[in-house]
Amino acid sequence: WDRPGMHNPLLIVRILAESVRKVPLGRLCVGQMAGGYDPEPGWQEPEPDTVFDQVIEAAQELDLDGMVETRVTLRRVA
Repeated sequence: WDRPGMHNPLLIVRILAESVRKVPLGRLCVGQMAGGYDPEPGWQEPEPDTVFDQVIEAAQELDLDGMVETRVTLRRVA
């Protein structure tokens, strides 16, 4: 819940639209460790606004975590 830069239960990070305007959609849909979008060093997360808060509330009502399946595997480290 309280990870750096993600202070909502859906782990949504706020970022200015202008900074991702030219980023391919596929890179925005995967995490950084899977080759997804990686903000420029020193970027600042903008403050939330009313619309953002409304979107978070609407997303919470969708029960998104009920659609997530997780598979955990351990790999041997040499």
